[in-house]
Order: sequence, then C-alpha cells, then structure tokens
Amino acid sequence: MLARTLLPLAMVSAALLGSCTGDPVHDNLVNSLGGEINGVPQGQYHRAGQPCGVCHGEQGPAKTIFTMSGTIFYGPTKAIGVDDVTVTMVDSLNSSSFTAHTNCVGNFFVTGEEWTPNFPVIVKIQKGGEGATMVSHIGRETSCSNCHKDPPYYDSQGHVHLVNQTVENQNLYTPPACPVNPVQTGVGGAR
Repeated sequence: MLARTLLPLAMVSAALLGSCTGDPVHDNLVNSLGGEINGVPQGQYHRAGQPCGVCHGEQGPAKTIFTMSGTIFYGPTKAIGVDDVTVTMVDSLNSSSFTAHTNCVGNFFVTGEEWTPNFPVIVKIQKGGEGATMVSHIGRETSCSNCHKDPPYYDSQGHVHLVNQTVENQNLYTPPACPVNPVQTGVGGAR
C-alpha cells in the first residue's frame, strides 16, 4: 500500500524537477529565438542575425561557448550576409586583440580557446574598401545582435552592416556560393 502511494508522488516530483532547467529568464530567451530555419542545419551557418550568446553562453544549451559572435550583413535595408569580412576586436587598454572572418552567411564567432577579451571591446569591420568602426564600445555583450536588432528602433541602429544605404542602393551585392541561403528572414529576434 505504501509503495502504491509513494510511486505517484515520486513520479510527480521527478516530472517537476525534470522540467526545471534553472533560470526561467534564460529559458525564455532561448525559447524566444524559435526553431531552426528549414534547410539550415545547426552549425556555423545557422541563426544568422540572432544573439549567438543566448545559447552559446555559460548557461547553454549549446556546448560551445562563444566569447564574441555576430553576423555582418551587406547593407542596412537588406539582410544578406557578407562573406570574408575582417572583424577586428580590441579589448580594454589595447591589451589584446583578435581578428575573425565571416562565413558566407555573415556569421563569425570566437571561442574562449581562441580569445577571451577583457571588456570593454571596440570593433572594426572591413572588406575591400568598405568598412566601419563602432563609435561606442561593447561593455559586456558577447553577441552583436543583443544591441543591433531589427528593425531599427530607439534602442538599436538595426543589424550590423558593411556599407551605408547609398552604396547598398548603387551596388547589387551577389552572395558567394554557400551551402545555405545567405538571405535571412526574421533577423535580430522579435521586439
């Protein structure tokens, strides 16, 4: 009789403990990113324009932790990832720096084994004769899109882009060959 009473209680307790992942705020952030885009497997090409550090931070759920990450798009009005953009990051007091390069969807990421910056960090992006240096510093965020969200709003200039709107309108950027489509939809997460 006692076993029949304790078994349901044990099952309910196990179910409740199993549903708790720790931090409900972090769990909500992960869930707010939505599912994967069809045809884009998890890996270096997925979730362009989303805040990589949400999943690739200390709390997971991804196993690889990024110390810096982001996506560079061609221009301010179209979310087309740009390949081979040089992303130069310099940490406080110029004590160390790291250079990353974007892949064909515009993603770049840095792991702790490669570089662990001492914040604040300044960033410069460049490809060919085009580029920009961030006017302000990165205080602690490991993902560009935590601040650079679409659509542009009072708290964001929009996604990070290589060229200004005048250049974007004059040139039709042709994305390179890529195993996934570098034209993104739903970048930057929801507002």
